[in-house]
Amino acid sequence: MKSTTGMWRRATRLFLTGQQLYAQTGSVRPVARYYLRFLRRRSPLLLSHVRAAVDFRHSQYLPNEVRPRVAVLVAGGLGDYIVIARFLRDWHAAVEEFAFDIFASVPPLAKWVFSTLPGYRSCQPDTLFGRAKKNYDLSVSIHQSIAVDSEGTGQEKLQRFPRLARSCNQILKYSKENRVFIENQPWMDNFLARKAVFANRSRRNFLHHIAGVDFGGDRLSLPVKPVEIPEPYITIHNGFDPGFIISGSRATKCYPHFSDVVATIKQRHPDVTVVQIGTDTSEPMAGVDRNLIGRTSLEEVAGLIMNARLHIDNEGGLVHLASCFGVKSCVVFGPTPADYFGYDRNINIPPPICGGCWWINRTWMDRCPRLFEAPICMTQQDPTRIASLVVAELARTSGDLTTRRVSGGTW
Repeated sequence: MKSTTGMWRRATRLFLTGQQLYAQTGSVRPVARYYLRFLRRRSPLLLSHVRAAVDFRHSQYLPNEVRPRVAVLVAGGLGDYIVIARFLRDWHAAVEEFAFDIFASVPPLAKWVFSTLPGYRSCQPDTLFGRAKKNYDLSVSIHQSIAVDSEGTGQEKLQRFPRLARSCNQILKYSKENRVFIENQPWMDNFLARKAVFANRSRRNFLHHIAGVDFGGDRLSLPVKPVEIPEPYITIHNGFDPGFIISGSRATKCYPHFSDVVATIKQRHPDVTVVQIGTDTSEPMAGVDRNLIGRTSLEEVAGLIMNARLHIDNEGGLVHLASCFGVKSCVVFGPTPADYFGYDRNINIPPPICGGCWWINRTWMDRCPRLFEAPICMTQQDPTRIASLVVAELARTSGDLTTRRVSGGTW
């Protein structure tokens, strides 16, 4: 059944990842940890997908809409959702007005990101996409690239919207020319990123390039809640997307020496409050003034970052979130490529050795693909150098205190 396609794909991916972990380690222990962690973290979400599939009704996708109705399948975590939201914002502005529903693996997170966009209607589990898309005039799948359904039911209707039709045709042309990358996502995302970089694009505007749409900037309206922290302060994070399951305690993209960075910052700027944020994928850092791991909602994290002098992190979703508010980040890169994921205004620190193994295999974020005990792309990043860059940035902006303080609601 089409409705089970998403579940079957997840089950297959789960099995193959466990298989590769066993091949790398020769032990069932990391495989067992991986499966148990998956069940603990993902079971409630999977049950919600099953309930949605059982309650599925075609009628819920048939509103009386004059505008084109678009089903949008999105993949990835917080950072991916933010990049896709900017694209949908700018696509909506560039073509005729359309209404869209989002289909996502984590609907509550997707709703938080997409709900303020013009044309947004609802957010549904992505396991319903296969059955639901036949009720739309157009269906679109977006992750590192875009694919449109050229056999949709609304082709005749779309011809009344020439700008939208023209953009879809450009996407179709791109998809045909790059079919091998798109059909093998995420396994060939690293190759696709190279194509983006050599087209003078990055993660933030590559989707726009594919669709022939002008990029409208990094700022994005998101719901926020205030958290009172003495100013001036900076935020710091060393975790990873909780939706990405690994067998160990630390992902390969996570920098292990942030405590040393914090010690130098506090020595040079004792007046700056250092606030650690994150979920259960983060490790407590020595020397921070406030440890808020697991103590804040996403809206509160957004409020904290929005009013920070600087955000310090590994490459990940919170860096994309900071860019929505115009907050500069200092980002330590390792497995993921800085020239593709980096924002121009940020302090982007590429690895001194190795790196760039993003999606080289299924377990790239669990174990170093070169089988070093710890990923040397991160362990050999000098904390003294990172701290000096942060200290210099704080000194440069010492007279430019933030005026972005938020009192709640949508930014």
